[in-house]
Amino acid sequence: MKRSVTKILLCATTLALVACGIDNEEIFSESAAQRLNAAEKKYSALLTSSQYGWAFEYYPTNNADDGALLYAVKFNADGTVTIAGDPSGEHEIFAETSLWDIITDQGPVLSFSTYNNLIHMWSDPNSDGEGYAGDYEFCFVTDESENPDSVVSLRGKKRGLKSRLKMIDENVTPEEYLLDCAAAVTRNFPGNQRNYSRLKIGKQVYRLDGMKTSVATYYPFGTDPIFTGKDNSYLLAKYSGKYWMRFNKPFTDRETETSEQYFVWDEARQIYVGANGAATIEPPHFPTLFCDGMMVGDVASLRLISGAQMGDDLKALFNAAANAMKTKGITLQEMNVAPKLDGDGFNCTVSLKYKPRTGPAAEMLYKFNISRDGDQVTLKYVEPFNTGAQNVLNNYPACEPLVKAFEGTFTIENPGSSQFVVSSMKMTSTANTNINATLSVSYPAEASTN
Repeated sequence: MKRSVTKILLCATTLALVACGIDNEEIFSESAAQRLNAAEKKYSALLTSSQYGWAFEYYPTNNADDGALLYAVKFNADGTVTIAGDPSGEHEIFAETSLWDIITDQGPVLSFSTYNNLIHMWSDPNSDGEGYAGDYEFCFVTDESENPDSVVSLRGKKRGLKSRLKMIDENVTPEEYLLDCAAAVTRNFPGNQRNYSRLKIGKQVYRLDGMKTSVATYYPFGTDPIFTGKDNSYLLAKYSGKYWMRFNKPFTDRETETSEQYFVWDEARQIYVGANGAATIEPPHFPTLFCDGMMVGDVASLRLISGAQMGDDLKALFNAAANAMKTKGITLQEMNVAPKLDGDGFNCTVSLKYKPRTGPAAEMLYKFNISRDGDQVTLKYVEPFNTGAQNVLNNYPACEPLVKAFEGTFTIENPGSSQFVVSSMKMTSTANTNINATLSVSYPAEASTN
């Protein structure tokens, strides 16, 4: 019995040494002290060798709502470490210096050995004794897919969560590096505007919400995120001049047996491409967005006002209608195009909103049907919504050509600098390119703002 227990303990010790970075082929070639001393020197030399420091991709908890954190870390030979980060997410970089060490446990362990707010705040207990349960000590682990001279893979000593250090390879300060990475996120996913993203992996298409935060929610395109959505935190870092997006957990497509966890920004195509070439993160397809929406509950209204960008022919029609109404003391304020407005015999409306000299503003609707063929959208005029809408056309004949200018086949484009931001759409007639308009997009207050 004692012999069996001894064998079990020996196996457990061996597994523990392997888990914290000891090569099992060398376990018995040197003494434990020699192996640990060699590992300590190896990792100490590696961590202090980076001229510009390391990007620390830190996932503090298993809870996706806590997100992911990017720190810039500089290990110094005198045992100090300076950690810089943006804990508030407000593009305000905070840096703090503390001590670090490589301790010998069951294997070499990177320890942030004195208190540093940016690390230890994730392991501090709250008043109720519970905390975020993050790690501040990390076992070194082997990842054969990474370059061991520039990437250090880590696993939290207590919680087992994976993080990594990757060399910063450009001559910038920690603040410049972190702000550059944050700006790359903001360019495509600004916090004050609605963002849309599509994740395409294998034969699957998903909608990604929440990319303006560090926690993305993904769900099959066209389904309800409340019932089918899953969270996956991510961060964006920069290496060798390219922006890399790393998710906490890989996306997979079982049917094609493909998987992606890392995505790199393709500047020419304006999309993120999976490192394995199996997936992309793309902006929405605007004709689809116009016709079908991108999420349950998103019903967009596109506004055209007198000061909006319009082609010469459409502007002439708008001005003619506005002048005709003005002779009767009525101000034509705007037009609205509202796809996906369900109704009998139509699925879109074009409306005229105007303000009489006295009394409240009024809006008259005209029924259209919309259909999509690839990258083009066709609108077909049906009829006025009611007798009031018909009376406007009777009393102001110049309004009818304006309304019917939206009948025909159109291209739908994003005129903005970021294709992921949906704040306006440009409609251009394929029959007459001077019939075009850039319409601002507004959403009902209850709709998602992701």
